[in-house]
Amino acid sequence: MLTVFAVLFLLTVAGVAIAFGGNAPLQDSSAVALYWRWYNLVVLGTAIAICFEKPRYRRNERLRGAFPVTVTAGLQSRSYVTADISLSGVRLHCVAEAPVGTPVRIQIDEETFYGRIARRSKNDFAVAIEESLQARTAMMRHVYSGRFESTVDRIRSAFVARRLIARIWH
Repeated sequence: MLTVFAVLFLLTVAGVAIAFGGNAPLQDSSAVALYWRWYNLVVLGTAIAICFEKPRYRRNERLRGAFPVTVTAGLQSRSYVTADISLSGVRLHCVAEAPVGTPVRIQIDEETFYGRIARRSKNDFAVAIEESLQARTAMMRHVYSGRFESTVDRIRSAFVARRLIARIWH
């Protein structure tokens, strides 16, 4: 996509240079044509900047929220509170009593999910949910139920504009 936008951008710049670069008298419609060419350059420049989006390291967006769940590892069950949730897993407050890789069963409302402990730290641990169509569908119902909130609190327009300009020039 970048190549297409860049070629169109360069052709538009060349068109402005050819149409307005000479000493020929301008017509009445020249101002309108120049306006639309500058508008086209802004749109194409924005499209080019979007092509430089940073890679995403997570497959799914995480949503924050404190929601009770029950985790069963072996014969031992404990209640935890979620820190965040995504379609592929749950991060829970508290220390996991089982090692990484331990298979677990998670109870969220009336739904039961199977997975494994994927990561643990001194304050929390994460459980990766099994990758099946049924589990993904059930996780979609929970994640996008409205009980969880996005991690984006507010958008700082000046910061976004500076980063966008920096991305264009680098």
